[in-house]
Amino acid sequence: MKRSKRIRILPEETVNKVAAGEVVERPAAALKELIENSLDAGAGQIDVALENAGRTLIRVRDDGEGMTHDEVLLAIERHSTSKISRVEDLAGIATFGFRGEALPSLAAVSRLQLTTRTRGEDEGTRVVIDCGRVRKVTPWGAPAGTEVEVRSLFRNVPARLKFLKSRATELSHCVSTATRLALANPSTGLHLAHGGRTLVRLAPAADFTARLTEHLGPEFFAHLLPFTAEAPPLSLRGFIARPGTGRAGSEYQQIFVNRRPVRDALLARAVREAGGEYFLKEKAPLSYFIWIDLPPADVDVNVHPTKREVRFRDPAGLRSLLRPALQQTLREDRLRAFRIPSHGAGDPAAREAPAPYDAGASVAEQLPLRHSMAAGEEADYEPISSSGQLFATYLVSLRPDGLVLVDQHAAHERVLFERTLARLDSGSIQKLLHPLHLDLGAAEVEILEELLPELEKSGVEIQRFGARSFRLTGMPLELSEEGAAAFVRDLIERVRTGEATPAVPAFRRHLAAVIACHGSVRANQKLSPEEARSLLRDLFRTGDPAHCPHGRPTFIRLEREEIEKRFKRS
Repeated sequence: MKRSKRIRILPEETVNKVAAGEVVERPAAALKELIENSLDAGAGQIDVALENAGRTLIRVRDDGEGMTHDEVLLAIERHSTSKISRVEDLAGIATFGFRGEALPSLAAVSRLQLTTRTRGEDEGTRVVIDCGRVRKVTPWGAPAGTEVEVRSLFRNVPARLKFLKSRATELSHCVSTATRLALANPSTGLHLAHGGRTLVRLAPAADFTARLTEHLGPEFFAHLLPFTAEAPPLSLRGFIARPGTGRAGSEYQQIFVNRRPVRDALLARAVREAGGEYFLKEKAPLSYFIWIDLPPADVDVNVHPTKREVRFRDPAGLRSLLRPALQQTLREDRLRAFRIPSHGAGDPAAREAPAPYDAGASVAEQLPLRHSMAAGEEADYEPISSSGQLFATYLVSLRPDGLVLVDQHAAHERVLFERTLARLDSGSIQKLLHPLHLDLGAAEVEILEELLPELEKSGVEIQRFGARSFRLTGMPLELSEEGAAAFVRDLIERVRTGEATPAVPAFRRHLAAVIACHGSVRANQKLSPEEARSLLRDLFRTGDPAHCPHGRPTFIRLEREEIEKRFKRS
C-alpha cells in the first residue's frame, strides 16, 4: 500500500508566497494595498504611475506621514503592524492597514523599492527587496512622505501571470480600484497615469458630493437623488439614480463602510428591493452610491483576505434604516413628476422627472418585429400560433396535444441573435443622422479603447470625442437607438468581468448576443396579436428555436398527460 505523504513545515519563502497570493491576486490588488497605506498615512495627495497595466510597474507616491529608519525595518517584516498590539484590538480596527501588513506580501512576489522620510528628519531611508530578500537599506535624500515602487509583479510566480486578463481589463481593474478608494476618501487628491498618460485626476474635495460630481460628471450627477438616514451611532448617506437614468455595471453600484469600498450581497439586495416598484428588472439599470458610518466594533472587515467583504453585527437594523430612506426618496421624486410646476420654465426646480416606463405600450411603438425569411421561402418548422399573452411576458399557445408558453424576450433574443450574426458578417450597418453621445468612467474608457478595432469590424462605429466622451455614429440594424448606450456599457462590463474576450473569434458571438439582448422586446411589454404571431414565426425559422443565445429555454410545453396528472385524471 502506498504510504501517504508526511505532514511538513513549509519553508519561509513558500509561506510568504502563499500569504501574498491570498491578498495580491492581480495588479489592482497590489495597488489597493499601497493606496490604502497612503490613506492611513494621512496623505493629502496620492500620485500613481503604472506601466503595462501594473505588471511592469506600480508606483505610488504620497505626501503623508513617512517612516523612520527603524520603522522601515519593522514594516518589511511579516506580521508587523501599527494597528493592533493585542488580540482584543481586532474588534476596533478603524484603519486600512498601515505599511507593515502589505509590504512583505508585495515584496515576496516582486522587486520592491521603498523610499520614505518623516517631516521631523533631515534624511530618509531607501530599502530594496527582491522576491522577499532584502538587498539594500541605505540613507536617502527624499521629500517628506513615502514612495513605493513594485516592479515585475509575480516574477517568481509565473503561474499567477497566466491567470491575468488582457492589458485593458487589468488596467480597468486598477483604475476602478483607485477611483473607488478616492470616492471613499474625498479629502485626498488622486492622480493616476498609465504609460505617462493621465487617466484619473481628482482634486481634493470638500465632501462626498463634490467628489462624486467630479468623478461622474455633472450630466450624470444631475440624475442622482440624495438621501440620508441616521440611528446613532449608525448613519448613512448616498445617492440613487432616478429610474430610467441609471447605468449598468459595478462602477455605478458602490457601497462604502467607514471609508472602505466593500461588497455586501444583503445590502445590494436591500437596495434592489427598495426600488422594486420603480425599476423594472430588465428595463432600468439601478445605480447607487452609499456611504455608511458605524463603530468599528459593529463591522467585521476581516471576513475576506482582501477585505472586499464585510460582516455586520446587526445587518437587519442596517437594512431597516436603508430601505425606508430609499423608498421615501424614490416616492417623493415620483410625486414631483406629476406636480404642476409653479416656477418659470428656466428654473431648475421646474424640471420634471422622466415619465415612468409604460408597460402597456405596444412594442410596435418601441421596436418593430421584422421578418427574416425571404419572400416565398418555405419554413421547415412546426406551425405554432399565439392564443394570448400571460403576465405581458409569455405568449400562450393552445394546441391539440397541450399547452406551449413562450418567453417573448428569450424568443426575440434568438431571432435577433441569428439576424445580427448574419449582418455582422456582411458588414451591414445603419449610419446615425444624429450621433449618440456617451460619457464613460475612467475604467470603462480603457476597455472601450481596446474594443474599438473589433467593434468597427463588426459594424459598430464609435469615435472619441474627448478625454472620457465618445460618439456612436453607426450600429447594426437590430440595435435600437434607445438601447445603444446601454449596449456599449453592458459590453464593456462583460469584457471587464471576463465574460467576453476581445479580439478572438468568440467575440463576435458575444457581441451579437449583447446586441440581441438590448434590441429585443422585454418582459412586461404588451404585444399585439400580429406582433406575437410575427415573433413566433421568426423564432421557429431560426437554427435553434428552443434556446436564447445565453442558453435559456425560449419555450416550455405542458402536454396533455402532464396536465391530466396535475388534475389527478391519470
